Amino acid sequence: MTMRTLIYLNPFITTYLNTLLLITIMQNSIIRSMCKKDKTIITDLDSGEIVCSKCGLVISDKIQDTRQEWRDFVNSEAKDRRRTGMPTSLTSHDMGLYTMIGRGRKDARGQVLDASMRSTMVRLRTWDLGTQGIELEEVLSGKNHYVSFS
Repeated sequence: MTMRTLIYLNPFITTYLNTLLLITIMQNSIIRSMCKKDKTIITDLDSGEIVCSKCGLVISDKIQDTRQEWRDFVNSEAKDRRRTGMPTSLTSHDMGLYTMIGRGRKDARGQVLDASMRSTMVRLRTWDLGTQGIELEEVLSGKNHYVSFS
């Protein structure tokens, strides 16, 4: 099957793949120009992100472990281990690969965020929650929501 046939059969997938390729090329050029030194790259094990400490660019939002992950859920099942992890899916808004904006008061370097940055992060977190397709009741279940429905 040629690429031309693939575009004709499923333009959504090819558009998605072309976008991923373009993003990868752009990220690589940005990383090469700004984030060349290894000392500027920070791996945040809590969030699973790899970030440039110089410019704040999120190089990767998911630390990739290329080894197979096996689990034995009970000690007696040591010989009967199973693979773990959710597969990616086109049915969810983020394909199952998500970055979540945490509620912490510190950045990836461990420095305390100032008030204006905390305010910005609260707004970003609100927008992020709004784009995830969660139910209205879940959004409004938090504190300080003044909306009422009859």
